[in-house]
Amino acid sequence: MFELSVPHSLLNYFGRTVTSSGVRFDLILESIEWRHANYGFYRASTFYEDRCGIKLSRFFVCEVGATHPHPEPSKNADANFDRPMWSPTPKIEAAQGLMRYVARFGMDEEAREAIQMLSRDRSPAVRFQIASALTGLYEKNGDIFWQIAAERLKNENATGVLVEIARSSTHPYIARMEREVVLQWQAELLSRELPKERRGDVLNILANSLTHLYVFSNDLKARELLSRF
Repeated sequence: MFELSVPHSLLNYFGRTVTSSGVRFDLILESIEWRHANYGFYRASTFYEDRCGIKLSRFFVCEVGATHPHPEPSKNADANFDRPMWSPTPKIEAAQGLMRYVARFGMDEEAREAIQMLSRDRSPAVRFQIASALTGLYEKNGDIFWQIAAERLKNENATGVLVEIARSSTHPYIARMEREVVLQWQAELLSRELPKERRGDVLNILANSLTHLYVFSNDLKARELLSRF
């Protein structure tokens, strides 16, 4: 059985089932409140110099939450995710917590694998958590940022998720740093078939970005892409 020595007071973040030597992970999973693992990265690091709370949060998020079976998406989940809504589930909370972890503490191989896996999850609500915080990955690992952006560009069929991917991929800071890459991403998005529901939400983001690049940077490729609307 996996055990980790943790101050008992820290269990207020996760649950209260302990052994004499620390946390019984198999038992604590039955009562854990996942939002605590999500926000525990911040709160635990404030109170514990040895960061045991961070380690515990990271274990739950990367090893348990990211592979949890819930939520189980319905057959029409993507088509119905034009207006993002969800109820808290372990995997959704894990995705939120993982992006917070990376934004604050950086990305290692385990976190990278978990993020990529969650970005491809069958549930659009899970993918949304990664997409909505994707800009936080850019300076941590630009290659992973663009890998996820490129993959979702081709495969994303939930409007609510695609909106967030487009918002991240056309962020003004990123467009200033890698204008040609951003313009090419937008060109490829305009060339694919967009989801039927609320596709105008995606197009509005592209139009705003291209207009900004044309008006303020006199970018002729941006002008050409605008002419496709």
